[in-house]
Amino acid sequence: MGNISVKKRAAAALLALCLCVSGSLPALAAEPSAELGWPQFLGVDGLKGVSDAKAPTTAAEIELKWEKQTGDSTTWTDSSSTPVILGDYVYCYSFQRLRKYELGSGKEVASAPVFGAAHNQYTMILGAGDGKIFVPCEINNLDADATGVQKNFLRAFDAETLEQLYVTQELPGSAVQSPVTCHDGRVFTGSYRTGGVYACFDTADENPASATEVKAANWTVASPSDAGFNTNGVAFAGDYALFTDANYAGSSTVWSVNYKTGAVADTFSLPSGYNARSTPFYCEKDGRVYLSSGHPTAGAAVRSYKLLADGKLDQASLREWTAGISGGDTQSSPVIYNDRLYLAGQSFGAQMPVFVVDTNTMTTLYQTDVVNSAGSAALTTAYASAENGNQVYLYFVANESSDNLFILKDKEGQTAPQVEVVPGIGRRQYCSQSIAIAPNGSLVWYNDAGYLYCYGNKGDTAITAADVQRQIERLPDASSYRYINLAEARRVETRYRALSAAEQAKVTNHGKLEEILALSTADPIARINQGIASLDLPSLTLQDADKVSALLSAYEALSAQEQSQIAGADTLQKAAAAIEALRQEAIVQKLDEDIAALPALSALTSGDRAAVDSLQSRYEALADAQREKLANRQRLADSRARVAAIEEQMAAAAQLISDKLGGAEITLESRPLIQELDRALEGLLPADLAKISEIEQYLSPAKVDLVNLMTAQLLMKDGQPIPVTAENAAQLLAIAREIQGYRDGILEGDLKYLQNGQLADEVAQQAAALLDEPGAEGGNGDASANTADASAPAALLAAALAALSLALACKRRRRV
Repeated sequence: MGNISVKKRAAAALLALCLCVSGSLPALAAEPSAELGWPQFLGVDGLKGVSDAKAPTTAAEIELKWEKQTGDSTTWTDSSSTPVILGDYVYCYSFQRLRKYELGSGKEVASAPVFGAAHNQYTMILGAGDGKIFVPCEINNLDADATGVQKNFLRAFDAETLEQLYVTQELPGSAVQSPVTCHDGRVFTGSYRTGGVYACFDTADENPASATEVKAANWTVASPSDAGFNTNGVAFAGDYALFTDANYAGSSTVWSVNYKTGAVADTFSLPSGYNARSTPFYCEKDGRVYLSSGHPTAGAAVRSYKLLADGKLDQASLREWTAGISGGDTQSSPVIYNDRLYLAGQSFGAQMPVFVVDTNTMTTLYQTDVVNSAGSAALTTAYASAENGNQVYLYFVANESSDNLFILKDKEGQTAPQVEVVPGIGRRQYCSQSIAIAPNGSLVWYNDAGYLYCYGNKGDTAITAADVQRQIERLPDASSYRYINLAEARRVETRYRALSAAEQAKVTNHGKLEEILALSTADPIARINQGIASLDLPSLTLQDADKVSALLSAYEALSAQEQSQIAGADTLQKAAAAIEALRQEAIVQKLDEDIAALPALSALTSGDRAAVDSLQSRYEALADAQREKLANRQRLADSRARVAAIEEQMAAAAQLISDKLGGAEITLESRPLIQELDRALEGLLPADLAKISEIEQYLSPAKVDLVNLMTAQLLMKDGQPIPVTAENAAQLLAIAREIQGYRDGILEGDLKYLQNGQLADEVAQQAAALLDEPGAEGGNGDASANTADASAPAALLAAALAALSLALACKRRRRV
């Protein structure tokens, strides 16, 4: 099992280099604007989902630059691929060909055959790297192809010319739906369904003279699931590739694999019902891996594990966040920036908001219910500064039949959503995709209307000296020993080098950036010692967590002999313990606050199940000592018990209604039975009553029949209303009010079946007037004990209809 290079890992952990490489610093601009483009799903290593380009921030700034038809949305005989962006070009598959467009104009400058005839490959997530474009193909129907490969492979094209260079070997399974990801001279993807494998290939073209070369996999990992690898991508940390499979019936499996050798360093299954169809996020700032998945009761989950030096994920370090929404799901991949995790949720029709989560406590900061997206976040830091709280902008496309674009504005300390919904963007259709941000700030994606879109900023998007100056200002000083994202520093350097000499001269803090970049070659042992010496234990706060975590990760990566050269190892351990204690205090405080925010026990419904379960999961993750500090622990227990009781009552009432009324004939003697059923519903709130289908199927029709019988036989004689007199007023008033109680429990769609439906109101009004009782001006007034038993739950049913705006059509057999 290959270990991460000690010196390189120490330097990488120390600086929190989110490079997803061995810790060494690659030459800048190995490919044209590689650090600035979007060469694969979520962009570039080290800054996944994060751009620095000047994307539009409001509806007033956005405009269509160009669009291209990429498929036929009516026949689904062909579908597009995700776009990738390299330098000044956008690459996309459409109509059997890989196509290369100019970013600025949308002009097609080259194309190459991928299929020989139309083929609807539902999910095709391209990847680019090492000067090549990789296109996943689930079949080979290209007549001119002489490779012999039939299905589930990659075609490799030269990014400049679009000449085919080679293909990869076939992979088992039914399709290739996993994102194609390039890293360190290798390309990775996975195959879908039974027999699916995750595979690694070298990107090098060993035989440039042949376009039909079939490249063998360096290694594969087989999924035990019938789902294989769906939209499951990969993250990199040191020598390790981290990925999951999908599992629609059980739970997803997690792997940590030495990507150079294929040796499995760790593998385990998530809990039952955790189905992951996303790309993990490795955050080198805290040395943790973040895995998003569906959750069996709470909609969505993100589980976070500390990655150890040997590639294992520390199970004892688990932190979990859950959405707390019943019936939800997610295929969105987490994007993390500035200790804030962004996750969309909607998948396969599940309605979910976008969540903003604090990675230090794994608790929800806020959620944006207006955003309905199945994609992952695309974020720009172009406008962030210390003055505006490092404000960023995030972009999502709606996965519904709409033409909405969502722009989410977020900054440090923000606890409420700020979202602008921009209508009229693209053609109205569903979209499960994520947006790619181009170096010039343009937003590029496709949707199910069969079009590729490029929307950009109306204003000037050129990066100026002032922009570079501000970006450098946001980076910590090299002497601060705080977390420094070296990938971000390299991106700033790329922007600086693109300036003219005159503009470069205006960047007065470039020396700071040079000091940061020079840290990659610093002596890690000396650097760790200096960092530990700068720690002040009594004054530590959670703001120091990144500094302590980076130092600790660097220390743990050293050999025993090297660790002996660290003078303040005990101080570092004490600092880490102090930070963890502060983090636990924050977790307990936030959990207490969230429990207190639950509805009162009397206001809970079955719909609160997911929220209560999510809180319980957070409670169970606490150590015993932390649980004792939770002031609202009993309220949580009481809330769980109340929700369970509600669900039990709903199930029992539904069964009782079905048992008693299924096939039963309603007569006047059925009144005690109807009252018994109404009593079984007592205490349930409108939201829960509306979920009991047996009310619509049996109880509401039975009440129609009973109301019609009572009206015809007790309020009428020979087809005419019985006159109300002083002698019969009391008796008729009681009957009329009982009828009103049953009628109030009839669903709106069934009211049309009532005969003489207003007679009870007229009788009640006349009788109450004669008796000088409440109700003479209309309404029910005070009912007798017998009538109250019948009408109380019925009134709740009426409230359920009003509260939820139900207008249920009558779809059952009726007696008329």
